[in-house]
Amino acid sequence: TAPSAASPSPLTLSAPPFPDWAAGPRLPDWAGGPREALVYKSIESFTPVDFMFLHPHLFNAPVRPDIVHSVVVWQLAKRRQGTRNTLGRSEVAGSGRKIRPQKGQGMAR
Repeated sequence: TAPSAASPSPLTLSAPPFPDWAAGPRLPDWAGGPREALVYKSIESFTPVDFMFLHPHLFNAPVRPDIVHSVVVWQLAKRRQGTRNTLGRSEVAGSGRKIRPQKGQGMAR
Protein backbone atom coordinates (compact mmCIF):
# COMPACT_ATOMS: atom_id res chain seq x y z
CA THR A 1 0.00 0.00 0.00
CA ALA A 2 1.10 3.52 -0.66
CA PRO A 3 1.96 5.66 2.36
CA SER A 4 -0.85 8.00 3.28
CA ALA A 5 -0.45 11.73 2.97
CA ALA A 6 1.16 13.32 6.00
CA SER A 7 -1.46 14.51 8.45
CA PRO A 8 -1.38 18.23 9.16
CA SER A 9 0.50 19.36 12.22
CA PRO A 10 -1.72 19.92 15.26
CA LEU A 11 -0.40 23.47 15.39
CA THR A 12 -1.63 24.57 11.96
CA LEU A 13 -3.82 27.64 12.12
CA SER A 14 -7.13 27.56 10.30
CA ALA A 15 -10.11 29.89 10.11
CA PRO A 16 -12.10 30.51 13.29
CA PRO A 17 -14.63 27.73 13.85
CA PHE A 18 -17.45 30.19 14.54
CA PRO A 19 -18.46 32.08 11.39
CA ASP A 20 -21.32 33.75 13.30
CA TRP A 21 -18.79 36.06 14.96
CA ALA A 22 -18.84 38.23 11.87
CA ALA A 23 -22.60 37.92 11.39
CA GLY A 24 -23.51 38.27 15.09
CA PRO A 25 -24.12 41.49 17.02
CA ARG A 26 -21.96 44.43 16.00
CA LEU A 27 -18.71 44.44 17.92
CA PRO A 28 -17.08 47.63 19.22
CA ASP A 29 -14.33 49.19 17.11
CA TRP A 30 -11.64 48.01 19.53
CA ALA A 31 -12.72 44.35 19.34
CA GLY A 32 -11.09 43.50 16.02
CA GLY A 33 -11.13 39.87 14.97
CA PRO A 34 -10.84 36.65 16.90
CA ARG A 35 -7.64 36.21 18.87
CA GLU A 36 -5.62 33.01 18.63
CA ALA A 37 -4.40 31.36 21.81
CA LEU A 38 -2.17 28.36 22.40
CA VAL A 39 -3.49 25.39 24.36
CA TYR A 40 -0.79 23.75 26.46
CA LYS A 41 -0.48 20.12 27.49
CA SER A 42 0.20 21.00 31.13
CA ILE A 43 1.42 23.89 33.24
CA GLU A 44 4.74 22.20 33.93
CA SER A 45 5.70 21.20 30.38
CA PHE A 46 4.57 24.29 28.40
CA THR A 47 4.24 22.10 25.31
CA PRO A 48 1.66 23.62 22.94
CA VAL A 49 -0.73 21.02 21.61
CA ASP A 50 -3.41 23.07 19.84
CA PHE A 51 -4.75 26.50 18.94
CA MET A 52 -7.96 27.97 20.24
CA PHE A 53 -9.87 31.02 19.04
CA LEU A 54 -11.07 33.48 21.66
CA HIS A 55 -14.10 35.68 21.09
CA PRO A 56 -13.00 39.27 20.34
CA HIS A 57 -15.77 40.80 22.42
CA LEU A 58 -14.26 39.30 25.56
CA PHE A 59 -10.55 39.02 24.90
CA ASN A 60 -9.67 42.06 22.78
CA ALA A 61 -10.84 44.63 25.30
CA PRO A 62 -8.64 47.72 25.70
CA VAL A 63 -6.16 47.65 28.58
CA ARG A 64 -7.17 49.77 31.59
CA PRO A 65 -3.89 50.88 33.25
CA ASP A 66 -5.73 52.06 36.37
CA ILE A 67 -7.26 48.62 36.93
CA VAL A 68 -3.96 46.85 36.19
CA HIS A 69 -2.23 49.10 38.74
CA SER A 70 -4.79 48.45 41.46
CA VAL A 71 -4.60 44.67 40.89
CA VAL A 72 -0.78 44.70 41.02
CA VAL A 73 -0.82 46.73 44.25
CA TRP A 74 -3.40 44.35 45.74
CA GLN A 75 -1.39 41.26 44.78
CA LEU A 76 1.82 42.67 46.24
CA ALA A 77 0.00 43.61 49.46
CA LYS A 78 -1.43 40.09 49.77
CA ARG A 79 2.06 38.66 49.30
CA ARG A 80 3.41 40.43 52.39
CA GLN A 81 3.56 38.35 55.53
CA GLY A 82 2.07 41.00 57.81
CA THR A 83 3.80 39.97 61.06
CA ARG A 84 5.55 43.28 61.73
CA ASN A 85 4.91 45.06 65.00
CA THR A 86 4.69 48.74 65.86
CA LEU A 87 6.76 50.03 68.75
CA GLY A 88 5.12 51.02 72.01
CA ARG A 89 5.81 54.33 73.76
CA SER A 90 8.55 52.87 75.93
CA GLU A 91 10.25 51.15 72.97
CA VAL A 92 10.56 54.19 70.71
CA ALA A 93 14.05 55.66 70.51
CA GLY A 94 13.48 59.32 71.22
CA SER A 95 14.60 62.26 73.27
CA GLY A 96 14.65 62.40 77.04
CA ARG A 97 12.20 65.29 77.02
CA LYS A 98 9.33 65.05 79.47
CA ILE A 99 6.13 64.32 77.59
CA ARG A 100 3.88 66.41 79.92
CA PRO A 101 4.39 68.78 82.81
CA GLN A 102 4.51 67.21 86.25
CA LYS A 103 1.87 69.58 87.63
CA GLY A 104 -1.18 71.34 86.27
CA GLN A 105 -2.62 68.60 84.06
CA GLY A 106 -4.94 67.04 86.63
CA MET A 107 -3.25 63.67 86.38
CA ALA A 108 -1.59 61.71 89.17
CA ARG A 109 2.15 61.38 89.21
